Amino acid sequence: KANLTETVRHYQDFLPIFFPLIHPSPLNQIWLKKNAWYEQEVVPVLQQKVKHILDG
Repeated sequence: KANLTETVRHYQDFLPIFFPLIHPSPLNQIWLKKNAWYEQEVVPVLQQKVKHILDG
């Protein structure tokens, strides 16, 4: 993809081998504010996948 935002926005293209995420750095707060879809759409899917793995 062209950049980080496009890569993360199309995270489904990388599954199941990779799950592209942003680094949880305080420096990325501006990116998070500009890309509210990330926490609304991507984070719940990640949480669901982690739960599925842990519930094994």
